[in-house]
Amino acid sequence: MDIRSLLLFLGILTAFSIAVRVREKRSASSFMSEQLLYLRVRQSLVPVHKSLEELAQISRQSYTLPLGLSLLVSVEEFIFEHMQVFSLGSAQAANLVFFLHGGAYVEQPTFAHWIFLERLIRLSGCRMIVPIYPKAPDHHVDEVLPSLLRLFLMQESEHITLMGDSAGGGLALALAQSMDEKQKRSLEHLILISPWLDIELTNPSTSFLQKQDPMLSKEELLRYGKAWRGGTDAKDWRVSPLFGSLADLPPTTLFIGTHELFLADARSFWRKAKEEATMLEYHEGKRMNHDYPLFPIPEARRAQKRIAAIIGGRP
Repeated sequence: MDIRSLLLFLGILTAFSIAVRVREKRSASSFMSEQLLYLRVRQSLVPVHKSLEELAQISRQSYTLPLGLSLLVSVEEFIFEHMQVFSLGSAQAANLVFFLHGGAYVEQPTFAHWIFLERLIRLSGCRMIVPIYPKAPDHHVDEVLPSLLRLFLMQESEHITLMGDSAGGGLALALAQSMDEKQKRSLEHLILISPWLDIELTNPSTSFLQKQDPMLSKEELLRYGKAWRGGTDAKDWRVSPLFGSLADLPPTTLFIGTHELFLADARSFWRKAKEEATMLEYHEGKRMNHDYPLFPIPEARRAQKRIAAIIGGRP
């Protein structure tokens, strides 16, 4: 490629980035990542849908961390009540994060989860505890939630943050709600990223939001949610923490995108938090898709810096 061709290419790329930023009010990389999600998920250019039985077969196997992660951060593994648990970062770190990963209660953590956590460790110097909690359809919330609480209560640190994304965000909120008053006082902060707050997505706005969401399928989520709750009522706070009490929660931060199915319930949570005088820092990413803080885009990097500041106790 000669110099004129290179300059022409760079000029076109710059013009495209500016046009996207003006029209979309977001970064060009955010716009492109969303288009790729539409192609991958909605247009099925790459097979991404698995049956519950296929997902269960994967979850029954021992989980293996991505190759090379141990070169970026120190990793330890242990077993708690037949559950794999990974500890990332220095054992001497002053701040500890108990992280519950998303995946609709049926899928294991993705590569994006580990890259996200590694970056937060670099930014904040924290240690991460990441349980590979049992999944549906073999396991249900009434078994898993008490086990996670027992694991959480084993953790020793002066500064503990509870964090989760998507289904893990809903589970993190339910875990906080399951604690008694004394146990809640050990929590310094609760961070929810695109949390699944109502297992049956009963808000009427979800039908409109489905058209905006390039990642999530309401039909699939309802099937996975039913498998996760088992015999638990759909309105029970353990599977739909939006309907539980927000009293005595630690300071809470929530990140949500306007292009995702969970937006209506996040806004309901924001209103309920105001009514119940819960300290809530609410971030609504314009035109952002589900779990956007985990994506390789500028908007995610800003969210990650804020999350790291919260973990580190900085205002």
